[in-house]
Amino acid sequence: MGFFGGRSRNYENKLQELYKSVVESLKQNARSYRADAVIGFSVNIDEISGKGTQMFMITAIGTSVLLQHL
Repeated sequence: MGFFGGRSRNYENKLQELYKSVVESLKQNARSYRADAVIGFSVNIDEISGKGTQMFMITAIGTSVLLQHL
């Protein structure tokens, strides 16, 4: 949110960067297991603020799977 309750472009950009970073991390992790896909993908971003400090905590989960062709 911006000063008057509107959208903050800087804030949104940071969140997009975090999201892209965690997606890439999950992809790399899946590749290390030679997985074909990640299912059940979920991302949660929380803001942690206090004493003049603002931080984000991001949690991402997913299951790496190997597809079997029948």
